[in-house]
Amino acid sequence: MFTDPAGISILLRNRGLIPEELTYIDRGVMTDKYSFIHMNKEYIVRCFQPYRKDQPEIEYRYLCLFQERGIMSPKPLAFSTEAAIPYLIYEKLEGEPLTDIFDSLTSYAQESLCTQIADNYIRISEIRNDGYGRIQRFDEFSDCSWHEFIMQVIENAEYIARDHDDYAFLDCCGWMKKFAGTIAEPDRCLIWSDFSSDNIIVDRQGKLAGFIDFEGLLSGDPILGLGYMAAHERNEALVSKLSEALHAAAQPDLINFYSLIRWCRLLPYQHMPLLNGTPREPIEEFLAPAYRLISSFGK
Repeated sequence: MFTDPAGISILLRNRGLIPEELTYIDRGVMTDKYSFIHMNKEYIVRCFQPYRKDQPEIEYRYLCLFQERGIMSPKPLAFSTEAAIPYLIYEKLEGEPLTDIFDSLTSYAQESLCTQIADNYIRISEIRNDGYGRIQRFDEFSDCSWHEFIMQVIENAEYIARDHDDYAFLDCCGWMKKFAGTIAEPDRCLIWSDFSSDNIIVDRQGKLAGFIDFEGLLSGDPILGLGYMAAHERNEALVSKLSEALHAAAQPDLINFYSLIRWCRLLPYQHMPLLNGTPREPIEEFLAPAYRLISSFGK
């Protein structure tokens, strides 16, 4: 946590908002997040570290685009890149994170919900971009090709593994480099790489309310988002049902490959605190399913 409620209250009042019931949300790793009520409506304010001041505008513009395209996501209210603490404000989605309720649903309700989630995810991936890889500005991405992006990710992680004599992961990197050569260059699809049961909000009727948190957008193969979820998600039934709903169940090697790409991308930061200042969970615990994949290469 790098903010304080008093400072955020001042920030909101300077915007012309009168925040009631300002409450810190102790969930998430990239930003400080608060809920508040203004004129009988509940909002979320996400606060970013000053060196990430461009992020609120990027996310605001994508949220506006999602509203235009009927993608279920929060309705944006305002952002600032100039405040002492850059921020984004949007209407709160009513409901609970999927991670809290999935197991309480019937099998039929789970499948129906996963179909809704897949449809919303596909709508995001139908947005085409200028470039591949990491987002840098709205509709600006880091690389000229998908293969270039994923090979850079693998080679950076391979360098770290070699430096630490991590032979199991070096074997894994060898497989990844060969597998990368079999992946056809995808369309420049917008990828929601924050695809997580924590970021999927479900209403009281067990229906999708929407997705939240879009700071990790990428451009390339949308199956990567599913791989990212599989790298972290402990609920195997959820991953399986979403794979079916996204028509990706027949591509387990591709899903595993993208799970390992997530590991590769986090590896350089494993000893650093999270962006909101809290200690980082050990990577082998945070990405336990991906760690099991890597361990299999050492046997």
